[in-house]
Amino acid sequence: MKTTRNKRLTTLVTLSMLGAISFVLMLFNFPLPFLPPFLKVDFSDIPALVAGIVFSPLAGVVVVALKNVLYYVFNGGGVPVGEVANFFAGVAFIYPVAWFYHKRKTNKALASGLVAGTITMALSLAILNYLLILPAYAFFFGMAEMADPAVKTNLVLYGILPFNLIKALLITALFVPLFLKLKPWIERQQMQLQA
Repeated sequence: MKTTRNKRLTTLVTLSMLGAISFVLMLFNFPLPFLPPFLKVDFSDIPALVAGIVFSPLAGVVVVALKNVLYYVFNGGGVPVGEVANFFAGVAFIYPVAWFYHKRKTNKALASGLVAGTITMALSLAILNYLLILPAYAFFFGMAEMADPAVKTNLVLYGILPFNLIKALLITALFVPLFLKLKPWIERQQMQLQA
């Protein structure tokens, strides 16, 4: 019983640390020069990917939730449309990656997960932005143009969809070498969790 309690505490502390690192990485964001300036890339999903790979897909989701709650509090509250959008984007990317990896725990499974996560994030965020997120910006922030179907369509097709594809590719390009370096440590962590 004590061992189980220690494992839970270790997991909780690790996820909290990864959530804090993810939050800090979220602060270092930048726009891409050829896309709308409010779409900003950050690498805060990398710690969540580590959590998803080491523990479970749900652990990755917990880290994404923690970073967005911290970001929301840090920015002083308000209507959390951006944080909700970031949460959905993170979950849409991280969950498939971790799920595929945990099915086989091979490099090929990770690669399949990264492809699935990229496609899932790009398509689901295109749909969510068109149906919910852009109308929420129109409603809560007085950005009436965001409710116009033609504006939404153009923004989704020529801004949001390419942005999420590029963001996923950049995160993948950074995560793969990190994963290969951390793979022995990840395997040790997984063995300790199973012991």
